[in-house]
Amino acid sequence: VVIANSSDDVNGYQPSDYEAGLALTINKLTDAGIKVAVIKVIPKPLKWDPGKCSPLAVLTDFGTCSFDSFPLRESFATQAANQSEQRAADSGGAATWDYSGDLCPAAVCVGVRQGAYVWRDRSHLSVAGSGMLSDSMSRDLARSVQPD
Repeated sequence: VVIANSSDDVNGYQPSDYEAGLALTINKLTDAGIKVAVIKVIPKPLKWDPGKCSPLAVLTDFGTCSFDSFPLRESFATQAANQSEQRAADSGGAATWDYSGDLCPAAVCVGVRQGAYVWRDRSHLSVAGSGMLSDSMSRDLARSVQPD
């Protein structure tokens, strides 16, 4: 089972409640002999507003509708969410997978890579951005189904 949370605000729950609920879920699954992995929250261009871009600009002028690069350093909220998820995963023996480096090589996140948008909005990867995770994710999935 792979658990992914796209939000760094733990979806409106108190962080301690989110962590406790996640730990309970992970423990129930691992107690049943099910392998579990938690994908850490990916970096996001929080100050970017793609709604200001016209459909024509999105198609013809990447620079107009992109955002300034930003350092991979995680925001406080992302750090807190990832720490909660790490503790919950550790409590039940789950793996954690971090794809930040795949999205932001050299610890810098950019809006356009290889001629395509990485994010489709402030919270979601584009199709191309998701594709940038495919090699690492395939490797992690293959490793996870190997017998212990």
